[in-house]
Amino acid sequence: VNNQKWIIMKIEKGIPINKSFRQTAKETFMSMEVGDSFLVDTVKDRNNCLTVSCMISKDTGYKFSLRSVPGGWRFWRVK
Repeated sequence: VNNQKWIIMKIEKGIPINKSFRQTAKETFMSMEVGDSFLVDTVKDRNNCLTVSCMISKDTGYKFSLRSVPGGWRFWRVK
């Protein structure tokens, strides 16, 4: 006796994929001018942004600073 059950899924076309958090963070960092900053309020967002900021610094020479502030963590572009 075969007890396999098959799942039937509807295939959809033309559904756009959302940008990942890292793609959005990269765009944010790349658009910052010296003195600009933004706030993140979760450890996961802080860690993701820290990774992205290090990658951008290596590729572009931009420098960022991270500080713990009331309400979360703030990233500044400093160079």
